[in-house]
Amino acid sequence: MESKSHGLGEREMVSLASSITATVLAGVGWFAFIVLYLAFYAGIMDFWQKTAVFLASGAIVGGIIGVFWTRYAFKAGT
Repeated sequence: MESKSHGLGEREMVSLASSITATVLAGVGWFAFIVLYLAFYAGIMDFWQKTAVFLASGAIVGGIIGVFWTRYAFKAGT
């Protein structure tokens, strides 16, 4: 008889690792974008325009991260 493993299989671990990696890379990339944007491009914008760029870029990065984690959730079957 074959015994079933109730832990994460190799395929799920790869997907989990890719989701974590994508989250970290997206977060670091977003932080770098915000720092460079504020340092070099936001000089002539007022507070509300800077806030809009911050929120819009955060929403885009959040959507990208959400896609990776949704894909992982569907693959894991949860």
